[in-house]
Order: sequence, then structure tokens, then C-alpha cells
Amino acid sequence: MITMMMTKVMTKSSKINQRTTQVNQEQFKSSRKESRRIQDSRRKPRIKNQDSRGYIYLGLTENKRGYISCGSVLVEGTSTRFKENKGGYIPCGSLLVKEFLQGYCYDILLFGCGYWIYQVWDLEGALAAKAQLEVAKARYTAYVSDLIVVKEELEALHNEYASLVTDIDVAIMKAEEVVTTSKEVEKSVEDLIVELIAAKESLETTHDAHLEEEEQIIGIVMARDQDSLNWEKELKLAEEELQRLNQRISSAKELKSKLETASALLIDLKAELTAYMKSKLKQQRGPEEPEIKTHTNIREVVASAGKELEEVNLNIEKATAEINILKVVATSLKLELEQQKTTLASIRQREGMASVAVASLEAELEKTRSKIGLVQMKEKEAKEKMTKLPKKLQLTVEETNQGKSIATESKGRSRASQGWSKYLGK
Repeated sequence: MITMMMTKVMTKSSKINQRTTQVNQEQFKSSRKESRRIQDSRRKPRIKNQDSRGYIYLGLTENKRGYISCGSVLVEGTSTRFKENKGGYIPCGSLLVKEFLQGYCYDILLFGCGYWIYQVWDLEGALAAKAQLEVAKARYTAYVSDLIVVKEELEALHNEYASLVTDIDVAIMKAEEVVTTSKEVEKSVEDLIVELIAAKESLETTHDAHLEEEEQIIGIVMARDQDSLNWEKELKLAEEELQRLNQRISSAKELKSKLETASALLIDLKAELTAYMKSKLKQQRGPEEPEIKTHTNIREVVASAGKELEEVNLNIEKATAEINILKVVATSLKLELEQQKTTLASIRQREGMASVAVASLEAELEKTRSKIGLVQMKEKEAKEKMTKLPKKLQLTVEETNQGKSIATESKGRSRASQGWSKYLGK
């Protein structure tokens, strides 16, 4: 809006200046034409006391104070009127008046200390000059009317210029407000950058701590896996030993059953022996040789049965000793199994705690990642604002500079138009 108004004012002021220059040029041309016509219509006067250089000595007399009184001086029957100064006198001296271009009716000559002399040579030229002067006056009135119109346009232009100046002041105020807001935004951006740096540092520290915790967790998990593998191997070995012990226990049970069967057989043999002895006592009256044979047979059977019993007892003792050893080993293995179960339970509990810690760390990681995303979004927004701010500032500065340049140009043109109007008014 401001630029449009300024362009309108510029175009109007340029039109007014063109019009004033045209008026001045026309006035100058008309005056020049009139002077040429008057000069062409006049004859060369006859002047006394003309020297070889074309100068005339008027021979005026000065008074006591050194001035020549004004009045008509006769030069060959014509009157010459001098324009007086403020005191009514002309400065004294050798009044040499050079004859200007031959055939002029009147001349405007520079005299002495800057005064003007008007020389009218004859009456006909004066009348023609009077008619020309009336024409010039009519033209002058037309020019004055044009100048009044120009003055009115200038006043309207001044009013527009005043409104424009107010608009420019408002624009400057807005630009200053924009600059202050941009400074505040820069300060806020700097604060945000400081906060971002602090957040980045804290995030880096938390990331490093999280990496250390992850490394520790990985080490714990690796150690746990290794321990679990070792415990699985030990469990397999313990199960194999248990199987062996069960086999030994089953073999000991078989030996026990054999011992029971052997003891039952021994009891049966003892019963048979007692029965045989009773029957033998009843048959004491028989021959001696079969008795001796049967007795020797019985002794052999008893000895063999005793040997078998001793072997069975030894086997039983060995089996009981082995059973006791196996029981001790089984109890120790059970204790080891219980210890391993407790360690496994503690390891599983630790695994649960580690999984909970890992889950909490993952949640913290997600939170930190979300925070990092928010911080990056804010950083992008701040960068976009920082990239847009210089453009806005440049636009406001360019608008203010354009307004100032247009204002200065309009001021200069208004001053020039005022000078021309004053000159034309005079």
C-alpha cells in the first residue's frame, strides 16, 4: 500500500514538475520572441559623443555627494530614463554605455554597481512595446491561473505527502516492532539452542549410561547362559550318576532278594538237616558204613552250605556297604541338586529382575528417543524461523528504505515546485 501511494505521489509530482517547466519554457520563449520582434522593428538611433569603440559618454553632472539625480537626459531629441536606487540616485562615474546590437528599440544594460538602465529610443517603439506588454500580461494571467491550479495540485500533493509521511512513520514503527520482536525471537532461539545443547549433553550422558548398562546386562546374560550351560552339564552328569546309583540300588535289591532266597534255603536246609538227624538217630541200629557215608555227606553238605552262607554274608555285607555308600552319595547328590535348584531359582529370579530392568531401560530409551525427536522437531522449527527472520527483516528494511527514498524525493520535488511557484509569483 505504501509503495503504491508513493508511486502515485511520484507520478503526480513528476507531472507537476513537467507542467511547471513547460510553463516556464513557454514564458521564456514568448518573451524572447517579443524582444526579437521589438528589436527588429526599431531603427538605429543617432547618438552624439560616440567613440570608436561604440561607447557613448552621456556627460551627466554629479551633485556634491557624488550622485546623479534621476530624470530625463536628452540624447538627440530622445529621452533616456534611468532606474534609480533606494535613495533616488544613481552612482556617479564615467557613464560609458555601449551601444547594443544595432537597430534595437530598447536595451536592458548592466550599470555601475548592479543597477539596471532602461533606454527607450522613440514613442512608436514604446507603443508597440506597450501592446506587446499587454499581450504578455494576458499570457501572464493565463500562466498565473495555470500556476494557481498547479498550487492547488501542490497543496493536494502536500496533503498526500503528509498522509504518506504518517504512513511511513507507522511503517517505521512497525519495522521497529518487527526488529524488537526479531531480537526477542533471536534471544528465545538462543535460549532454545542453549537448552538443546544441555538436552543433547544430558541425552549423550544417558545414552552412554544406557550403553554401559546394556553392556553389563549383556555380560550378565552371557554369564547366565554360560552358568546355565555348565549347570545343565552338571545336571546331566548328576542324572547319569543317579541312573548308575539306581542301577546299583536295583542290583543291591536283587542281591537282597537272592540273600533272602538263600536264607530261606538255609532255613530249609537246617530243617531238613534236623529232620535227617532225627531220622538218623532213629536208624542207629543200621550198618556202620552207610551211616559213615551219610554222615560224611551231611558234613560236606553242611560245609558247602556254610561256605555258601559265608559267601552270601560277605556279599550281603558288601552290598550293605555299597548301599550305605550309595545312600551317602545319593544324599550328597540330593543336596547338590537342591543347591543347584536354589541357584537356578535365584538365577531365574535374577533373570526376571534383569528382564524387568531391561524393560524399564527400553522404556527409558523410548522416552529419551521421543524426547530427542521432540528436540529435533523444535530445532528444525527454530532453524526454519531463523531462516525466515532475515528475509522478513530484509523486506521490512527494503520497504522502509523505499519509503525514505520516496519521501526524500517527494520532499525535494515539493521544495523545487515551491521554489518555482515562488519564482513565478514574483
